[in-house]
Amino acid sequence: MNSGNDVYEFIAARASSDGWQVKNGADGELVIKTCPFCKNENNHFYLNTKRDGAPYHCQRCKVSGNLLTLKRHLNIDVGSAPSGFTRLGNVGEFSRLRSEEPKKTLPIDWIDPHHEALLRDEHNALTALKARGITEETAREFKLGVKDEVNAKRPMWVIPYFSNSVNGPHISLIKYRNVPPDEPKKMMSREAGMASPLFHADRLDYEKEGIVLCEGEIDAMSIWQCGHWNVVSGAVGAGGKGMKSEWFELLSQFKRVILVYDPDEAGQKTARDFQRKLGEDVVVNVELPNGMDANDVLQTHGDEFLFAIIDKATEKPIDGVESLAEALEGLQEELMLEGTLDTGISWHWPLFNESLAKVNFGEFWIVTGQEGRGKTTLMKQQLLEWAKQDVPCLLWCAEMPIRQIARQYVQAITSTRKQDLTQETLAVAYEQIADVPLYVAYPSMDPNITSLISIMTSAYREYDVRIFVVDNLMMLTMNARSSEVHHEQGRVAKALKEFAVYNDCSVFLVAHPKKPERDDDERVETANVVSGSKMVMQLADNAFTVFRKSQQAKHSSELDSDPAQLLEPITSIVPLKARDSAGQGIPKLYFDENYSRFREAIAADYDGIITLRQ
Repeated sequence: MNSGNDVYEFIAARASSDGWQVKNGADGELVIKTCPFCKNENNHFYLNTKRDGAPYHCQRCKVSGNLLTLKRHLNIDVGSAPSGFTRLGNVGEFSRLRSEEPKKTLPIDWIDPHHEALLRDEHNALTALKARGITEETAREFKLGVKDEVNAKRPMWVIPYFSNSVNGPHISLIKYRNVPPDEPKKMMSREAGMASPLFHADRLDYEKEGIVLCEGEIDAMSIWQCGHWNVVSGAVGAGGKGMKSEWFELLSQFKRVILVYDPDEAGQKTARDFQRKLGEDVVVNVELPNGMDANDVLQTHGDEFLFAIIDKATEKPIDGVESLAEALEGLQEELMLEGTLDTGISWHWPLFNESLAKVNFGEFWIVTGQEGRGKTTLMKQQLLEWAKQDVPCLLWCAEMPIRQIARQYVQAITSTRKQDLTQETLAVAYEQIADVPLYVAYPSMDPNITSLISIMTSAYREYDVRIFVVDNLMMLTMNARSSEVHHEQGRVAKALKEFAVYNDCSVFLVAHPKKPERDDDERVETANVVSGSKMVMQLADNAFTVFRKSQQAKHSSELDSDPAQLLEPITSIVPLKARDSAGQGIPKLYFDENYSRFREAIAADYDGIITLRQ
């Protein structure tokens, strides 16, 4: 953490809002009169501004930590900055084009007139809350309100999310929910331009070992009311965009996270996802009875029953065990909702869906082909298309600098040759990628599977990245002894396969083919010639080759031909392994070298192709 100006801004804000009295000590230390922990007022609390992280300690109560943990103790928002990767829109020259608008906030007294209206029971808002088992004390604790919403044409409950920052307390989000009855239907909305924090996070006690995370605000109020006061809920419900990075940062501070999500498929899928991200040794998933949510349990069985069912949730459920009947029920529900079981993610090029099959989470893919045939370019282009569909993706490329990756994206997006790129071109490309969830990773000086899995885990947990491209197998095993290379390649493939299956993600591994025994540029790779251990292909669910014919002169008689490109632009995508497809057909793409991108080949593309050797 940067311990320079951030420390002084923090101290200045505390002096202004909380009346902290501070004086300079020796060797860069600040002496704070009153310890924020034990409240002793005899100048025993020291904070060092020169050491990394700004460590603190109290000579009286012996507490210690750094600026980050101090902020969390004071319930002040902290950001997270996972190492090893960044969003594409933050790379190089793109970073100066980024001008994010700060999230909208409201002063804490904004809610006062709406809260007072609810306490007066205007629009029967308090009566409706009591009908759901929520007491007036709880409504006061969460400072709920009521107002007429013009667009909704009916009164709405007002649900404020309070937060703290270095500039003091504020409202970080306002959500609305119509006051019952829910006719013709339930309506929910939120103030535009505001953040998506955790509800009730401003009142957490970080000294406690555990925290309860539930699905909605009414559930959080119900759980608080029954006696579990360290409770939060997400700003987006089950089936939303996953765990926010700031949620993960906050929840990771507790030794035990109790999930109380609805028992429906969406609720339990989200609970399982959070369990994987936070760790099975930390998370307990509460199973609510008879299809009820937490508020239903409160209304039907009362405070004591709800408290007990959460309090007794000490054993984590067996993960990974499901009866065949349950699996079939899940398929039946998916078929009812989607109308088909062919619900994978489509490729940018439609022919791929028939030849290779759609991409499903939990799969491990191998992409192979001779050097320079366009494996990285093809996957790089495809990742951008998936990210545009709001599927978070990450590219780990050990052979190409991140700025080169960004430059090729600019060329592909704007149809601009490398020599014609300008600041205006960058700005045009930036408009298309600024908010796209596509991340690029920074390989270390000594790339290995351990550091890669660490990066992938951070990206999955904090940004819900679901599709990974790893380029390439050789770079991950380059430092292995010659006698152990095949073993290490198998270990890499196994780790990536396990990551895909356990985290319900898709992982693509770029793997080079073995060198041919003789010079043969027209050899089409098969599953047997993928470099390294046989385990690599055995572990793959799907695999394909990217093939382009060479036009490079091999004999002096061919030197006068002077082809425009070393490789033919026509590119064949050859299926090698397809678990969910018959491998129907070989899709043909056309590589546009000027713009570093592929498109589907058409008949006209075959005209004028020079074949040097018959």
